[in-house]
Amino acid sequence: MLRFVCLNVLVAIAAVAPAGEPTPPVRTEKKVRLEEHKSDGVDRIHRFGDIYLASQPSADALKSLKEQGVVTIINLREAAEMDWDEAAEAEKLGFHYEHVPIGTLKSLSDETFGKLRKLLSDPERKSVCMHCASANRVGAVWLAHRVLDDKVDYQAAAKEAKTIGLRSPELERIAREYIERRQKPDAAPKGIAVF
Repeated sequence: MLRFVCLNVLVAIAAVAPAGEPTPPVRTEKKVRLEEHKSDGVDRIHRFGDIYLASQPSADALKSLKEQGVVTIINLREAAEMDWDEAAEAEKLGFHYEHVPIGTLKSLSDETFGKLRKLLSDPERKSVCMHCASANRVGAVWLAHRVLDDKVDYQAAAKEAKTIGLRSPELERIAREYIERRQKPDAAPKGIAVF
């Protein structure tokens, strides 16, 4: 009798389980990577998905970036560095415009890194173009963003940052020290997210 019950259970399981049904295809997402991008009016520009990392764009380059779907401009230059009113031009073109000036090494504080990382990660602000004069400061911010937000290995992130334009050993040091502080387990009070 027990053998008969076991046999019936096995037959029932076999009837319910799909036999030989193909497994659903695995969705593979296109891997995003840093690529050099061409844009008239920008000396140096790279693209990573919907993030553009650049030296100073001209007014014509802003128009081109708008046509390419960029929504937000993040300017890391101080007002005194600018010889034209980029904010007014960006507003006229309908961009979200964020001015987060990094004029001195001291101005690249934890708070500044945090604000910029938040802007780079904000889905409401996509697509983004972050720029400074030469992409040196952009590279430092990118380094912190990639390691802390995208969980990329430091060496790989540093290579990307240097490709983008990071040249200053001091800026890299400040970014590295910020990353180290954020990676410490006691870097933030419990229950509070800190960028």
